[in-house]
Amino acid sequence: MTDTGSGDRVDGAVGAETAAGRATAVATSDRAGAPAVRLLEAGDVPAAAAVLARAFADEPAKQAIFGNASAASSPFADASTRTRFAIAAARGRLSAAARYAAAHVATLDGAVAGVALWYPPGVTPGQLPASAVLPALLTPGTRVLALLGRVVDALWRDRSALRRILAARTAAAKQAGRGPSWYLAVLGTDPGYRGRGVARNLLERTLERCDIERLPAWLETTEEATAGLYERFGFVTIAAIDGGSVLPGIWVMRREPHVGSREGT
Repeated sequence: MTDTGSGDRVDGAVGAETAAGRATAVATSDRAGAPAVRLLEAGDVPAAAAVLARAFADEPAKQAIFGNASAASSPFADASTRTRFAIAAARGRLSAAARYAAAHVATLDGAVAGVALWYPPGVTPGQLPASAVLPALLTPGTRVLALLGRVVDALWRDRSALRRILAARTAAAKQAGRGPSWYLAVLGTDPGYRGRGVARNLLERTLERCDIERLPAWLETTEEATAGLYERFGFVTIAAIDGGSVLPGIWVMRREPHVGSREGT
């Protein structure tokens, strides 16, 4: 599921160019003062993980699973523990997925301001290996049993909706991702940099490639407002799946290539 939310957030080896993306590693910017977009490098991972943790702190799916960090039943000792957990989880995901995906960062004022993680045609996002999840679970102050209990409780309470959502999501994803296509798994902007074109530049970097190669792109988001933002970039909603009493809804979207709209097409 794509980690996208409100605001500017329209969920080879790190720093190496592989079949996942042969784009130039040189930072690019079309406009003066615009974010510079380049491939994620190994040294970017800590900052990129922190950006993703901040970008999706209020994302509906995470709220449904993690709950309120200040509540007595929270699986985290305090809000700072929850933040450390989110950073560790994002870091594991980036490190695990970057071998197979095209990972980019956008920088502003010398800092990482946004992150995008795309899976190229022929590569299907899979389950994260245990090595990517364990560091987060072992974050000091994380009440692992309480966390697992919240997950099980949320899924159990929404078990009938879960079956419906998964079935609808599977069908919609099959339609949205039909044929060779790029899948946007993660797009997040640091809240402090929203409104400065970070998400737009990250999106345009790969969408331009999609247009040149005449390939579609697809994504999923759990926020209706974000689905509306993606429409500005040519994405069309394939399915709007209602959520349950706990689980959020899902918008599955696809964008056809804009043939002839870019140089080189």
